[in-house]
Amino acid sequence: MCLFKKEKVSPVIVGLIQAGAVVVYCSLVSSFFWFMSNSSKTDFQPEAFWGPLIMLTLLVFSASVMGIIIFGYAVVLALDNKLKTAGKVLLWTLVFLVAIGACLITIAILV
Repeated sequence: MCLFKKEKVSPVIVGLIQAGAVVVYCSLVSSFFWFMSNSSKTDFQPEAFWGPLIMLTLLVFSASVMGIIIFGYAVVLALDNKLKTAGKVLLWTLVFLVAIGACLITIAILV
């Protein structure tokens, strides 16, 4: 079952939703890092083996999640021979990611 009706939703809207999902996921990962660095156990230091293992596992998991969010719907459209729409969805997702990223950088500089 697909979240979007392929013929009914504009690629611009799909791109915006996907870019928003990327920002939400990155915010959750960032919150996890912030929580771990500011937890009540300030002396939390993973051992030499566990720290890199946790980070690499999170990297692989995050790459998988981002791949599904960014490319998943475009691949479904491409498999249905709707290559033009798939390209538009992917393009709009990347455009909105750049725009949201620029806004976040501007906010970070101003704050």
